[in-house]
Amino acid sequence: MPTTYVGAIAYYQKNPAAREIALRFPIALSRAYARLQKEYRSKVVYPNQFRKLCQEKNLPFRAVYAPADYQLLKDVLQGGSLVTAEIRVYDPDEEEDEDEAKKDDKKAESSLPEEITAYASLYHYNSTTGEMHSFFITAHPEVAVREMVRYILPMENGRYLLRPIATKSSLAILSPLDPLSLNSVLTYLLEWGYDVRVLGGNDFGMLDLSRLELLREIQTVNVSYYTPEETIVPAAAEEREFAQLFQEKVKEFPQRLTAQLRALGKKVGAHYLVVLQPFGKHPFARGFDLRRGELVWRQDQFAEKSDNPGLRIAAMVSEMQRVGPQIAKEELEQIVAEKDRVSAQRDTGGLARVAILDFYDRTRSPLYNWLSVSLSSAVNDSMQRIFEFERTEEKKSNEAGAKLFAGGKNLTLKTLQAFQTELDADYLILGFYSLNPKNGNVIIESKVYDLVKKKEIGGKVLESTVDVQLFNAVDEIASGVVQDILQMTQQGK
Repeated sequence: MPTTYVGAIAYYQKNPAAREIALRFPIALSRAYARLQKEYRSKVVYPNQFRKLCQEKNLPFRAVYAPADYQLLKDVLQGGSLVTAEIRVYDPDEEEDEDEAKKDDKKAESSLPEEITAYASLYHYNSTTGEMHSFFITAHPEVAVREMVRYILPMENGRYLLRPIATKSSLAILSPLDPLSLNSVLTYLLEWGYDVRVLGGNDFGMLDLSRLELLREIQTVNVSYYTPEETIVPAAAEEREFAQLFQEKVKEFPQRLTAQLRALGKKVGAHYLVVLQPFGKHPFARGFDLRRGELVWRQDQFAEKSDNPGLRIAAMVSEMQRVGPQIAKEELEQIVAEKDRVSAQRDTGGLARVAILDFYDRTRSPLYNWLSVSLSSAVNDSMQRIFEFERTEEKKSNEAGAKLFAGGKNLTLKTLQAFQTELDADYLILGFYSLNPKNGNVIIESKVYDLVKKKEIGGKVLESTVDVQLFNAVDEIASGVVQDILQMTQQGK
């Protein structure tokens, strides 16, 4: 069974929409794969688990890797794929107050969309084929997760097929075949029921050929194929950076190429442009939807290994018709919106009861008292976005924890069983934080217990500087708790 490892999902603002996308994407991807089990068996490893694997191997855990890093990760991936992402959200309502004239000048300069917009850069690495792919998605935050999942699902070993190029479609063909071989290919396509157009030099009067070179690296509206290079990303993206991002990624090259592809489609009267290169040891194929102006098919590996161009062409045509793993838009929307009911363990069939204790303060400093409630609140908020559950009464839970656990020092099977009996709880989430005496950083540790199965199911330890990064650490602890519980509940289904 192939495995998709979801690595770091980086976001560079305090915008809650960016955090929401980063949290929900790996969960939605896992649920989508679960729906496709009959035709596309795969499983998803969550970021929290992948981070632990990287730590065990002393390997980097980040959103953007250099090519050499991917080679180092091969032992961890074991033939699977790695997906990482960078999330940015532009919200005009969050801009600082300034006079209207400056706002108008900035708006004219940036040409940014007026509404809140999410930018997602997805990186997909296949450790079997060694291919690295990138997807750039611009969408409203409410649909960004759905679009991210939609573009990742069609990825298989050595291929990407967003949707089949069905028979009875009109095809414009580009292929470096001699006239006799090309005639054989056209006859073959006509027999399949395709309406075929052969492109000649005059067909490219409106198309910049440098944008459609027959290369393995090519980019269209949302999908690009290239080696992600290691970059230094600022901790917080400013409005002007969004302006540049929007201009480069949305308005310039992809939009221009989209217009060129559509113009070609109108000129030759075709639905798709199909590029077939059957020669050599590394044949490849590309398919473009000329109505939408986007890449829909990319393939570099074919089952047919013969040197016969005709057989290779037949294999290519067969592949472009194959229905890959797909989920209808309505069903995908439901997957993204649905919440897990953490209820399987209760005899009554009701929602699971979760006790979330205020984190224990071990800093011995009143400066950090606020962090105790902030951590438990962040965990509760993150869980509410993903799960339907019943939280035990906060005051009663904290009192029972103080009595039984002695500030977290007496976490034994006996005290955990006593806590479960007193609170009638299925899960217990607690943690501690202290100061590193060497550098003054805050060390935060979380623990997640399944009280019914009587075992610890998750938790993490991280260290943060006492600045804005501390808020990111709080979010990371909360996200890790959600991933641990979700992984446990899905394994039990």
